[in-house]
Amino acid sequence: MLTELPLISLVTPTYNRAKYLPETVNSVLNQSYRNIEFIIVDDGSTDSTGEYLATLPPSVKVLRQSNAGQVAALTAGWGASSGTYLGYLSDDDILLPDAVTTLVKHLEAEPEAVATFPNTNLIDQNGRVVRERGGRPFSLAELVIEQECYIGPGAIFRRSVYDAVGGWDPHCKLGPDREFWMRVGCLGRIDFNSEVLALYRVHSGSLSISGIVSDKLVDEFIYVADKFFDGPFCPSSLRASKNLAVANANLVAARGHLRNGQLTRFARSIMTAYRYDPASLNLKAMSRLVRAVIPPQLKQPIARLFGRFRRTS
Repeated sequence: MLTELPLISLVTPTYNRAKYLPETVNSVLNQSYRNIEFIIVDDGSTDSTGEYLATLPPSVKVLRQSNAGQVAALTAGWGASSGTYLGYLSDDDILLPDAVTTLVKHLEAEPEAVATFPNTNLIDQNGRVVRERGGRPFSLAELVIEQECYIGPGAIFRRSVYDAVGGWDPHCKLGPDREFWMRVGCLGRIDFNSEVLALYRVHSGSLSISGIVSDKLVDEFIYVADKFFDGPFCPSSLRASKNLAVANANLVAARGHLRNGQLTRFARSIMTAYRYDPASLNLKAMSRLVRAVIPPQLKQPIARLFGRFRRTS
C-alpha cells in the first residue's frame, strides 16, 4: 500500500461532448486514488458543455480556449499540470474506480517502466459492452511497422518521459497518440495491465470508427514514418523497416477505401503498398482486407461470438 501518494495529473480535452462528458468526469472524481489533479480543457464548445463545467467542484481545474483542436487542448492541459505522473482521458471514455490506484502503484514498483496502460472493454453509445478485453501488450515494432496501437484509456506515464519526448505532435490530426507512443516506447518499457480498468467508447462521432480514410491519412502516416525512422528516437534495430511501415500505412488506407466502396483508391493503395514492400501483401494483410468488408451490423455480433469463444477456450 502506498504511504505517500504521488500527484497524478489527468487531462481531458473536450469539444461539444456534453452527452458523454459527465460520465467521464464522474469516473475520475470517483477514483479510489485520492491525489489526482484533474484538468478539463474546453476547446471552444458551443453546446451545453460550458454550463455543465460550471457545476463542477473547485477541485477540478477548468481551462477554456478558442477551438484549436484536440492536440492544442491537451498540450494546454499538460502545460498547466504539476503531477509526477501524467495521463489523459478522452471526453467519452470511462475509468473504473481502482484504475489510477492500480496503475500508479505499478509505476512506483517498476522504475524501469516508463508508462503503463490497462485492458479495456469497448462500449457503445449507450454504455453496453460490445467487446471485452480489447487490449493487448505493447510492442514498439508492431506499432511502428504494422500501424497497430492498442494503448487506450487509462494510460499514464512519468513526467520525466514527457520532458524527454514532448507532447502530441500538432502535425498529426488523425493519430497523434500513436506517434506519441512511438517516441515513448523508445525510452523504456510500456507495461500492459491485463485487468480491465477502463471503458473505451465507440460511436459514430469518435475518430476511431468514423471511417476517415483519405490521402490525408496516408500523408500523415508517411510523415510519422519519416519523423520516426529518420529521427533521434528510432532504435537501430528498426531503421531498416521504414519501407514496410509505409507499405502497411497504405494497406490501412486500402482497408478504409474498400470499406467505403472507393475501388479506384483501394487499388492505388494496394499497388503503392506493393511498390514499397511486396512482402506486405501477406496472408495477415489479406485477412484484414476481408474483415474490412464485413457489414457493420454483423461486426458486433461476430466480436461477441469471438469473445465468448476466447473465454471458453
